[in-house]
Amino acid sequence: MIGDELGSHDIEIISQLEWENGIGTLPGTDIKFGLNSLGVVVCLTDAPAASTPLSLTSSGKHNGGRDDDSVGKQKMKRSYKKRCSFSWARYLESQKAVAAPRDSFHMLPSDLSHFKLEVGMKFEAIDPKHPWLYCVVSVMERRGSRLRIQFDGYAACYDFIANVNSPRFFPAGWCDANNKTLEPPRGLSTFSWESYMAGQTGVIACNEHFPVVPSTRDINGFILEALDEENEMRVGRVRDNYCDYVLIQFEALPQSCCKWFSLSSPCIKPFGWSNSVGQQIVHLSSDYLAAHSLTPLPSEHFLPRKTTTFEVSQKLEAVDYWNPILIRVCTIVDIYILDSVAARLKLHLDGWPERFSFWVDVDSDEIFYPGFCSSFGHSLTFPPSDSSGQEQSTCPTPECRGQGHVKGPRFLTHHNLQGCPYSPSCVSMPDRLSAPSSSTSHSPNKTQSSSPKITEPPAASEETPDKSSTTQPAPSVRVKKECKRSSVIVSSASLPPPAKVKIEATLPAPSKEDILQSIRKSVYPTDLLNPWQDISLCIEHQRKILPSVSKPEVPVASWSPDDVSSFVSSLSGCDGDVFVKEQIDGEAFLLLSQMDIVKLLSVKLGPALKIFTAIRMLKHLECSSSETPS
Repeated sequence: MIGDELGSHDIEIISQLEWENGIGTLPGTDIKFGLNSLGVVVCLTDAPAASTPLSLTSSGKHNGGRDDDSVGKQKMKRSYKKRCSFSWARYLESQKAVAAPRDSFHMLPSDLSHFKLEVGMKFEAIDPKHPWLYCVVSVMERRGSRLRIQFDGYAACYDFIANVNSPRFFPAGWCDANNKTLEPPRGLSTFSWESYMAGQTGVIACNEHFPVVPSTRDINGFILEALDEENEMRVGRVRDNYCDYVLIQFEALPQSCCKWFSLSSPCIKPFGWSNSVGQQIVHLSSDYLAAHSLTPLPSEHFLPRKTTTFEVSQKLEAVDYWNPILIRVCTIVDIYILDSVAARLKLHLDGWPERFSFWVDVDSDEIFYPGFCSSFGHSLTFPPSDSSGQEQSTCPTPECRGQGHVKGPRFLTHHNLQGCPYSPSCVSMPDRLSAPSSSTSHSPNKTQSSSPKITEPPAASEETPDKSSTTQPAPSVRVKKECKRSSVIVSSASLPPPAKVKIEATLPAPSKEDILQSIRKSVYPTDLLNPWQDISLCIEHQRKILPSVSKPEVPVASWSPDDVSSFVSSLSGCDGDVFVKEQIDGEAFLLLSQMDIVKLLSVKLGPALKIFTAIRMLKHLECSSSETPS
């Protein structure tokens, strides 16, 4: 899910508000409400004056301020004040900061009515982790202008989040009409929309569901200069294109480093621009350029740059680079200037360590003006230093509140480092293209992740192996994705020693069972897998409280209802008659939970605690005796 579940009280409140663009208004008043990062209804405006008390009736209308309802209304307002309320105005004032200007964000939708993609619709889209692939996808969830997209035929762990106005979405049949290769859903060797939808329950998203149907240009194969992920200018070749976007494959870098750019992006320049302005560029040898017959892209294909007025220290909202289900409060800490124009922004997650900062293009569709989330009904995740009304997390990562999971956007929470998207020791999900039943036949170069995971760089030395090696790290550790760079054609003298390559290439891959077990441990707390494992730490203390509990002479599972009744009656203040009445023998006794004892057997809470503790002690004693060698 993209958002969080709502309580029954919140659902009742939501149904009585008039909602527009993510803002709910109380009928007959100017009081406005929204949803915070936990999906809780929060008040966005100050409480009305005391002279005009206000309350909700069953019809949701203003009742004129009856005395018997005003007390309840005041309680509701105090509850909202306590549970809520991230306010950009208050936050900017407390931080003595300014908001990024709204007119600098050119990729945001101004009216959602033009974008008609809804849950269940199927269409064609570019894979964000493999940007050279066009795939069949389905909308699984929509909240405001954000969608959760699933690849047809693949597990939910490969889902991704995107804006409803993403330029990477195309109507069904677009690839066939524009001579693009469409990757069929998993398990299919051939594909046509007509035959595919015969066995599906979804709806095809056609041209009428998209405001603009993009066309293509005849510019593939031309070269230009572009800014790579390390903020270095490189020679790149146009590998694919549509409308005003080009897929740039950086020369002498692997396929995984290609990237889509807008032709108006300040990150791309005509070939030869760097030499003309004295800008440093990672050069290729002249022989390489001549051998590949590379021709510069004509300047008339470049579009005018869109103006921005970003400045350092401005604050905005941005998609969390490691946890894309969240939109966080961020600060611009650095700006990469190219040709006197801002090309990229370095964003810092407010309240997080510096190592979590990341770069993003100024024309990215994953950065938003302050107030975007409240305007479009999204949940804005508060900074840890401004965590009003937010619950503490069981995740060991200090700043993490347990939101999100490495398994993808469908999973909302995690409990340990294995499932934490911010931990360098989290579980590494297998690449989608490496799925055993995949019918694709693409390059063996696989990307690890689109999110730069935190790793310690190797110490600089002359013996450090060349990063252009195709050896992949052990799948049990998440590593940072980076473009492997080589300024010239690699010679045999620069290759790492054969022995080391052999060791790295033969790292054992985890079995399917190991991956499933790791995922299970990351989703379920370990104390649920072994609920009595902590008794050994305080067994002596428990025996002092319940001295009548000792190791049974016969297995508890073989007890009769009378034996169970006698054991319970031996506990101080407990009556075992109900266990005979309900025919609870030893096996059923061991399966009882505290809730069963209280709710189903109608035992008072005090005796129920003693009985349940005694059951856990019996389990521990039997488990300990079975593990002791004879």
